[in-house]
Amino acid sequence: MRKVQGDGPLPPPSGRMVIGERPGIEEHKAGVPFCDWAPAGGERWDRWERVGLPPRDQVYVTNLVKTFSVEPPS
Repeated sequence: MRKVQGDGPLPPPSGRMVIGERPGIEEHKAGVPFCDWAPAGGERWDRWERVGLPPRDQVYVTNLVKTFSVEPPS
């Protein structure tokens, strides 16, 4: 099973992190958390930028669970 590791600068220069529950299927395929083209990532970054927060390349992005599963988290 592929692990989706965190992505971004450490420590974040913006002092911000985005932490998701677990990767979706698109993130699993790409190996990148909150992909811009995936449903959750696209929505998140669109909203994030509209409120004036730093761009993705200045934010550390990760998930609590590093692997994709179709089963509910436990």
